[in-house]
Parts: sequence; structure tokens; C-alpha cells
Amino acid sequence: MGQPTSSVYLDASQPVRGPAPKAVRNIRRTLAGWLTLVGLLALSATALLGGIHLVTTNPGTLVEAANKTLDDPVVQQELDREMASAIETRLLDLDMSQSATSIGFIVADEALRLAPIILADAAFRSELETLIIAAHDQILLNPSELPIDITAMTKVVIDVIESESPQFAQMLPRDHQLYEITTDSLPDFTGPVSLLERVLLLTALATLALPLAGLLHPHYDQILTWIGRWALLAGLVAALAAIALPKVVGAATGFHAAEIAAQTVTTRLLGPAALAGMIGMGLVTVASVRAKRRHNETSDYGEARALGLHEPDRFSTPRNNLTGPPKHDPVDVSHPLTNI
Repeated sequence: MGQPTSSVYLDASQPVRGPAPKAVRNIRRTLAGWLTLVGLLALSATALLGGIHLVTTNPGTLVEAANKTLDDPVVQQELDREMASAIETRLLDLDMSQSATSIGFIVADEALRLAPIILADAAFRSELETLIIAAHDQILLNPSELPIDITAMTKVVIDVIESESPQFAQMLPRDHQLYEITTDSLPDFTGPVSLLERVLLLTALATLALPLAGLLHPHYDQILTWIGRWALLAGLVAALAAIALPKVVGAATGFHAAEIAAQTVTTRLLGPAALAGMIGMGLVTVASVRAKRRHNETSDYGEARALGLHEPDRFSTPRNNLTGPPKHDPVDVSHPLTNI
């Protein structure tokens, strides 16, 4: 092994194909590691802030939550009591209520009977959606000094009462409102929402550290492994949040309606959670295959170097310049060849 063989190819100068210096590789690994950390933190912040931004800027999510809340049997009992209380205390005068009681008309029982009919009315549902969209816009997007108008919703409630209980409708004054929503009673989150959009843009740009880390690291498959594991963890956390967060909201507020509304919103996390899990599994698999192939290539290269079987460069210059005919000892033709 390693001795001249008089072959142009085998005796050619062999290139050195070893890895980059160890110090350079360590620097690249360190920088790539920090970039990956920054990128994964930015990706986590982008996912969280993106979900919050989607809920805060899309009133359709709140409308869907309200409709599902109204359809829940347990929530309906809670809302029936709230609606009956609003009818008795807001739409009806105290004097009129006492007069009705004196003639044997129980206002509380009649209001409780009418409450589920009102909540199931299609016109009331439509006005409720309009109210939610208006409140969402005023609280989160476009602040206003004007109070939210409840006149249309009050008219729908009175129309239902007139059709279901004409005697009770005669007791209702026409200048009262079912609810009163003033500007002071509404919070103003337009500033935080605007700041959220700017921060979301910055975190999204910071995720570009991940492809930079992949380009800088000597073995980009390790970056894919880290990203894949992060995606698996993010999917698991999102799935757990979709299950546990509604329970936490319900326990904190004491209202089953709040739990149902939160469940409607967090259910949308299950799709992204499953997608993140599939992406994570795919990236981990690709990184594992790439790492195994790299390990095999490294092993084959090491064995070839040890045995002296590594290939030379193409079109390399031969070590020995063999331009003349081969030299042999003279042969005496007078003696026959006896040792062929």
C-alpha cells in the first residue's frame, strides 16, 4: 500500500479533502446556535402574537363564540335569568311592576317565560351580532366618543313581548332601553392592538435568523432537528391550551358562558397544533436521514483514507513522467526460454 505502481492514475498526487479547521467549525456552530435560539424565540412570539392578533382583528370569531354560547343548554339558563332581570329592571318601571303585582300579574315569572323566546328569536340574534361587531370595532380598532346604540335590539325585544304577551307589553314604557353601554364603560385597547401589530412585524423578521443559522452551521441537519423539535413542542402546547384554557377561564369567571366562549375560540388551535406536529415530525425525519447519510459518508471516507483507496482528482498531473518506452534487461536469444 502506498508504493509506486507505475500507474498514471494510482500514482497521481492525492488531494487533501479533510474537514475545515476545528476552530472555524466551533465558531460557526456557536454563531449558528445563537441564531437558532433567537429564531426559535422569535418564532414562538410570532405564533402567540399572531393568534392574539387574529382574534382581536376578526369579529367573526367573537360572533361565532356568541352564537355557540347561546346554543348551550347550561348557558341558556344563565342568560335566561340575565334577560329576565334586564326586562324587569330596565324596561319596566318600579311603580308599574308594583301595580301589576297588585292585580295578580307576576312580572318576574312572565319575564322569565319570555326570556328564552327572545334569545331564540332570529331578529334578536341578528341584532346581537351587529352589537358585537360594533363593540369589537370601538374597543379594539376605532375608538369613538359616541355610546353604542341599543335602540334596535330593544325594539326587537319589545316586538317579541308584544307578540307573546300583549298584556305585559302594555306595561312597558317606550323610552326605556334594554341595556345602556356608555363610552366610559368600554375599555380602549386600540393602542395595545396597534403596538401588537408592530411587534408582530419585528418578531416575524427575526425568524429569518433560522435560515441564516442553517447556512452558517457546518451541518444544517442539526438546525432542522431543533426546528422540528420546537414544532412538536409547540403543537403539544397548543393542543393542551385548547383543552385546558376554557376550564381555567370558566373557573376564574364563575360563568359557564365564559367557558363555552373560550372553548369556541381555543378549538381553532387544534388545526394549527396538528399541522405543527406533522411539520415537526417531517423535519425531524429529514434531519435524521441526512445525519445518517453524513455519518455513512464520514465512515466511508475514513476507511478509504486508512486503506489508501481515496480517489485522486480528475485530470491530475502524474507524479512520474513516463514518456519513453519501458526499460528491460537485454535478452539472449541464443538460449531458449525455460522459465516462462
